[in-house]
Amino acid sequence: MNHGAFADSVLPVVEAGMADFVAKDHTVLSGTGGEVSLSPSPGHSYGHVCIHARADNEEALVVGDALHHPIQLDMPKLRMRADLNPEQAIETRSRLMAHCADQGAWLLAGHIPHHSIAQLVRYEDRFRLAHQN
Repeated sequence: MNHGAFADSVLPVVEAGMADFVAKDHTVLSGTGGEVSLSPSPGHSYGHVCIHARADNEEALVVGDALHHPIQLDMPKLRMRADLNPEQAIETRSRLMAHCADQGAWLLAGHIPHHSIAQLVRYEDRFRLAHQN
């Protein structure tokens, strides 16, 4: 299912003893300036997590493969064949996009070309990229 990605990209890190296994809600670092933590984002793959970075009343959310394609902003309920559990992935994507739109958090989504760092707004039951000045 993962087209060799685990053997190519994950297993060598584990075998080299360079992997730290942590809980899905692990706090990576925390201090007076902010926090970086993980949160579960189930549906795409086993153990998928997002990265939350918070500092100075700002937040950024790295969503990884929870958001595969920009069309999902307009069609949040679109099923993706790459998802292990499509229904759960739809709920997760919708929750993450709603969080970004409602809280003003920055969405960091590598699968959205030219807008991989953006803010979202709600548009009816969908989402749009916020206009940047």
